[in-house]
Amino acid sequence: MPDSLLRKLDGKKVNSMQAYIVAKTLVWCGVKLYIENNQAAFDWLRHTAPICWQYFVPVNFTEIELDESVDELLGIHIGITMNDIRKRFTSQTEVFTYLCRWLNSSISLEKPRKWRDYCWLAKFLTICNLQLSYKPDISDFRIEAKIPDDLDEMADVLLGLKLAGYDSTTYNHLEENFVKQFRIQNNILEFDICNNEVNCLTFLDYFTAGEQYGKEDGDIMNRINMRHIDLLRKAFPNLDVYHSEIIKDDILKELDLSFEKHISRINLPLEEMKEPRIMMMHLYEKSYVLPSRKAYCDQLISFRKLFADVIKEYWQGIDEIHRVDKAHNVKMDLACKNVCDKILNVNIELPASEINRFGLGYEKRKEEKDDGKSSKDNLKELNSLYLHYSSSLIVFFRQCYLPSQGFINDKQRMTILLLEAQGTMKKLQSLFHQVFDDYVDVIEIKQLDERESQQMLCLIVVYQCLAQNKPYMSCRQLLKQIKPMKLTTCQTDDTSDKNIENLSTAIVDTVDDIEQLRNMQLKNIYSRCSHLDDLSTQIVDKYLKRYDEAIHSHFAI
Repeated sequence: MPDSLLRKLDGKKVNSMQAYIVAKTLVWCGVKLYIENNQAAFDWLRHTAPICWQYFVPVNFTEIELDESVDELLGIHIGITMNDIRKRFTSQTEVFTYLCRWLNSSISLEKPRKWRDYCWLAKFLTICNLQLSYKPDISDFRIEAKIPDDLDEMADVLLGLKLAGYDSTTYNHLEENFVKQFRIQNNILEFDICNNEVNCLTFLDYFTAGEQYGKEDGDIMNRINMRHIDLLRKAFPNLDVYHSEIIKDDILKELDLSFEKHISRINLPLEEMKEPRIMMMHLYEKSYVLPSRKAYCDQLISFRKLFADVIKEYWQGIDEIHRVDKAHNVKMDLACKNVCDKILNVNIELPASEINRFGLGYEKRKEEKDDGKSSKDNLKELNSLYLHYSSSLIVFFRQCYLPSQGFINDKQRMTILLLEAQGTMKKLQSLFHQVFDDYVDVIEIKQLDERESQQMLCLIVVYQCLAQNKPYMSCRQLLKQIKPMKLTTCQTDDTSDKNIENLSTAIVDTVDDIEQLRNMQLKNIYSRCSHLDDLSTQIVDKYLKRYDEAIHSHFAI
């Protein structure tokens, strides 16, 4: 089929969108061939590292090396390295064989006319230049279309043009527009490129940071910095170092957050530049045998039982520490190690391809027909709930207590993780019955529900008593004194909702006087940036105007 496709394309002029689709198709053919030649190695890798095997697929078509960062991130947990894995795979040159043949034939591209054409051209050029050096011959090539203010699109186009080796006159205007909009949209006060290093300095926008970044798990400062670096590494792919920093405000000085990120090009997370790698993962996932719906039901039950067991093992270790009144002890060290070992290789997510297969041909029960939600949607939601539930517990198990160091002093965050896990567990139990009651012993699953709820309640109660330094009581005594309804009312939904509100609202609500916050932030900006250029001054003035509007509306109320 690839050969017949190439013959049909011979001598035909194509536009940039057609070129991208053809290039992707030809690379896909090479990916399929690569998988067939390495089937045994893929099977070995998927069973060796079930929760992260995709990261280790040995495809590196760019000059960006991920070996060091991936090994550091995951190698210590599964005991293998990228180098170990590459030895099991054959050559990867066939992936680009068909694309290379097409580019060497009589391909001719139409000159882009609209901005969308340049976006497709950039995608096409990025694929071609992952391994091949390809620069289409377009006479008088200039970007003549009106450039929008979309930063991602501008960065993608710059990446494609620069990888293809076009001279700076081709993209100068686009680059200038990108830098201007990048600064305006991200409140960048200082921007500088020097000695193959790009540096940007911004401040935290309390009005919108929560809406843009605060609804996800993790460190909001890190997400802001990584967003900046992700745009910069595409717009300026040939630099050596990318540095993003947020001015650390006085009101946040006690928080242990990463206010700056300094990443060299060899350690960048460039998944978007590895499209063949992503295509390979997706194609391989479709190639192995998918389990039946009943098989997934049984798998999910086994995982739920596993987490109920490790929760019990963990809270009993905490209870032992509380009883002997020590920061850490040998029994808790062992419990921590055993729990982490048990959950480490749990494949906590059902691949999307399997969800799609489960949803096909499934007859819903009569009472479900009018609920407006398909079985496939139910299965996706169930999978998402289990992923969230298990992820919250895994983070808690790994970060709450460290052998030889004892409990980490982050009680509020650890409590939030437990409460989130508890709330998600209840939703998971309810949806599980809706999806799988026809496949299971209902009495057995209800008993599992009760066991999960009881072990989670024990974990929350015992941990909170230890964290609050209360006198020792056995878990049984504690549960007699604390009514489950009271715990649920005062600590689950309300507390969780308040704690996971976006960061901007949470901080502003804790400041009695909005004007005091305004002056404090302005002082921090000017103490760090004594000389602002015109654009920085405009950015600060616009931001201060929003404070004035907030103060005015506050008094109006």
